Amino acid sequence: MIRHDTIASRIRRSMLGLVVILTVSFAVLRLYDNHDDDPGTSLGHHIGSISEIADATPRPERAAFIGALRDNTFSAALADSYAAGGTPQGGFTAWILRRRIGDHDAPRQVTVTTAPGTTAPVLIQVPLTDGQWLRFTVPDPDSLGGFPYRTFAERVALAAFLVWLLSLWTARRLAAPIAAFASAAERLGKGTDTPPLPERGPYELRVATRAFNEMQERLQRFVRDRTQMLAAMSHDLRTPLTRMTLRAEFIEDPWEKRKMLGDLAEMIAMIESTLTFAREDFNREARALVDLRALIESICQDAADTRAVISCSVAERIDLECRPQALRRAITNLVDNALKYGGSAHVEVLKETGKVLVLVEDQGPGIPPDQHERVFTPFYRLESSRNRETGGAGLGLALVRTIVHGHGGNVTLANRNEGGLRVRVELPA
Repeated sequence: MIRHDTIASRIRRSMLGLVVILTVSFAVLRLYDNHDDDPGTSLGHHIGSISEIADATPRPERAAFIGALRDNTFSAALADSYAAGGTPQGGFTAWILRRRIGDHDAPRQVTVTTAPGTTAPVLIQVPLTDGQWLRFTVPDPDSLGGFPYRTFAERVALAAFLVWLLSLWTARRLAAPIAAFASAAERLGKGTDTPPLPERGPYELRVATRAFNEMQERLQRFVRDRTQMLAAMSHDLRTPLTRMTLRAEFIEDPWEKRKMLGDLAEMIAMIESTLTFAREDFNREARALVDLRALIESICQDAADTRAVISCSVAERIDLECRPQALRRAITNLVDNALKYGGSAHVEVLKETGKVLVLVEDQGPGIPPDQHERVFTPFYRLESSRNRETGGAGLGLALVRTIVHGHGGNVTLANRNEGGLRVRVELPA
């Protein structure tokens, strides 16, 4: 049975790693708590051992045993009663001392106080089984060191930091292939030919990547086949149309001859328009960083050279990564439509957060709102006469939307309150 590296299995392994880190971290804390690397813990073990030995030593010999002790940390003495009057010591160090001294074979009620009549020395009193008391005086409380809260917090913070690092590494390892997949899908949606994605990551993502690569290859093959088919049809149609044009020249009736030549010219123009639309090769045009203001101003200047009524408003230089010729073709189509159907054109470029707006306005009759989407359909014309002189082939706006969508943008229509049509082109900045 083949075991796949799934997202679920990766998450399980990540959680296992998290458990291991937590276990190791708290094991370190436990070892720290059980060994003598802390002065308070070490002193507690030492006093506890002395107390056990003193308890096992006969009472007449006990004084000699205590007197023979030599330790710079504390001094020990025997007493017949408990020395009252000291201030009980709290905190973690005192707790460690009581626990370590009492954590032996013979549990003891250990007290940790200041010495009576003083504030600094620490007095540790341990009861023996025969009623005597062992008193341990620690002259320098700072020598106890203790198990400071700061050190504990640092170790807990270290464990949390290691867990955070593991989580970050796991999240990035899982998210990187997904981010690459999403980026490739976005580029495909913009019409950019991208190389096949490497099939890596969890099993489910590898399957999705393989399907994406196959889909992209099929789409590219479909576009190539469609373009080749239309190119072949256009080539095959040119020959009989050319023959028909030549034969029409021999028609004696001038009226019939003019109508025949007009129909043939319209057919040839429609074929050329269709082929241009199908062969829209802006996908293959390399992207470049262009000055959008200069591009718009050149389009307006070209129109102004034909004595068209046109104005242009671009507030600032805007650098835009695009396919320059394709974008020029789209905006030129919009300007031509505004001049043709509205009598004038005004082009304005605005920059907003994350996007660039190109507005093309005219002063014509506008378009009925229920037709705002339909006019983007190939070969759809508002003008019903099918006369190309008045209505065109119905491919201009379809080509504009194809180009704008290929740049990851959108194009919409709206009638102006003061009359005329406004075309709004949104492009990602």
